[in-house]
Amino acid sequence: MGQAALTETKKVLMKKTLGVVKDTITKYFDLDDLFKKTRKRKYIDARLMFVKYSYEKIINKSTGKNLFKKSEIAAYMNLDHATILHSLKKFDNLCFSDLDYRNEWESLLKKIDIKILLAHKELELQDILINYIEISNSATKTNLLQYIVKSQPSLKDIFEYSYGLDLIIKEENVSSTIN
Repeated sequence: MGQAALTETKKVLMKKTLGVVKDTITKYFDLDDLFKKTRKRKYIDARLMFVKYSYEKIINKSTGKNLFKKSEIAAYMNLDHATILHSLKKFDNLCFSDLDYRNEWESLLKKIDIKILLAHKELELQDILINYIEISNSATKTNLLQYIVKSQPSLKDIFEYSYGLDLIIKEENVSSTIN
């Protein structure tokens, strides 16, 4: 796998993984936007937890190191890396001094861990499906892609670029109007 493909894979993984963390924390704290520019306490607490989880809890299984750099997390949040450093220190101080904050963090950890596991399984299944499509003959490939578009319209974007789904959808529409 080339460097360009590796970075593209990491971008997809980052968008998916950090998106899951962001969505879970946003729902947990009942916020409208986690990255909203505000100094309200619940937004600050939630952002600190996002930074802590994103940097220290998402680990590369093969190396045992943090999967995302501080600068990558900062870019995702539209901040600079110094803000991430400050957030990590602030989080540690709050967890040490505020029992309620620590309890909330521990409760949230379990929810995020489960959601991350599910998201990674979904990505693995998509890779398996893509590999199966790659080795399939033309007729099977067309049938699989038509089925995907019908049953899971949200997956259409994944396959649209690689397999020319617009052509397959047009073929399906033509055949369905004939039948």
